Amino acid sequence: MAAYAPNFETDLPADLFQDGDGAAAIRAAVQLPYMLRTHGIRMMMFLGGATVTEDAKMRTAALDGFERALGSFEAITRFMLAPGERPSLNGVAAAIFSRVVVRGDDTERALDALGGRARSTLTRLERGDAIPPGDYDDTMRVCYGTFHPAMLALTARMEEAGAEARRDAAAAARAA
Repeated sequence: MAAYAPNFETDLPADLFQDGDGAAAIRAAVQLPYMLRTHGIRMMMFLGGATVTEDAKMRTAALDGFERALGSFEAITRFMLAPGERPSLNGVAAAIFSRVVVRGDDTERALDALGGRARSTLTRLERGDAIPPGDYDDTMRVCYGTFHPAMLALTARMEEAGAEARRDAAAAARAA
């Protein structure tokens, strides 16, 4: 069987950094919690595949996908947690992030919990260690018991901040 070659998108949305299109910047900012959830789901899918497959090529592909999803997850997490390290951020997107702070709240704890477990698991898998089913179960509990609810709450906060940014942009356009 041919192995799956993971090639899904992992970059932050370019519209976060491009001037001129405030609506695109808002959409890009608001989609970040969805991207985190997507990569969290991908990590679990690839972790499950790497854990249960007996095919060496499929295990390698699953590990590649797991590492790719985790890398993107970690990049978005760093971006969300480090507002001072967002050079050239679109002004409208910057306004959204000034309204939604994730450092020090349940969002940060959830990102740390899932990201930390995933990074630790990847390290063990890369060494060739077996991952007991109970470890996968525990990671699923973190994913769906801690991470998923926090991402739903973050999504609501980001959507509200996006709506506020749209209203602000409309008011500025009317005043001009």
